[in-house]
Amino acid sequence: MNIKIDFNIVCGMDLNCKENEIVQDIVKDTIKELEEKIKSSLESKKEWVPEIGKLYYKINAYGEVVKSTFTNFSIGRNCLDIGNAFRTKEEAQFELERRKIEAIMKKYSRSFEHEEENYYIFYAYSNKSICISSRIRTDDGIPYFESKKMAQKVIDEIGEDRLKKYWFRVEE
Repeated sequence: MNIKIDFNIVCGMDLNCKENEIVQDIVKDTIKELEEKIKSSLESKKEWVPEIGKLYYKINAYGEVVKSTFTNFSIGRNCLDIGNAFRTKEEAQFELERRKIEAIMKKYSRSFEHEEENYYIFYAYSNKSICISSRIRTDDGIPYFESKKMAQKVIDEIGEDRLKKYWFRVEE
C-alpha cells in the first residue's frame, strides 16, 4: 500500500517551508502507522494454518485446553476444519468459555416460532447493558427463548459480565 499526497493541496500555500516540512513529517508518520495497522488487521483475519511440526492449542474432549503438535494428518486437519486450532492458549481459553455459554444457551433455547413471541438476549451499546427483547416474524438464527423469564434465567446462570466478554465480545 502506497499513499501519495500533494502537500501543497493539503497544507495550502500559506505555510512557510519549515512549517510545510513539519506537516509533511506528521502526515507521513500518520500514514505509515495507518498502513501498518491495516496490514496487521488484514493478516489477523487470514485463515491461520499452523506449520507442520509446530505447536498449537486445542480444546480436548474433556473441555481442557491442551497443546498439540500439528501434523496435517486427520486429527490436526480436523481440529483446524472445525475451528478447534488456536495460535495461543489465551485464544483457546476464550473459545472454551464462549462454548460453555453457547451450551447454556442451547439448553434453554428453542427454535424460532413464527407469529409467536421469541425472546432473545442482546447487548445495548447505548447503555452498556444486557437486554431482552422479542421477535415475532424475523428469525436471525440466534438462540430464542419461550419467555422473558427464561431469557432472564439464562442471563442469571451465565452472568452479565461473562455474557458481555465471551458472547458479545465487549471489552469494558
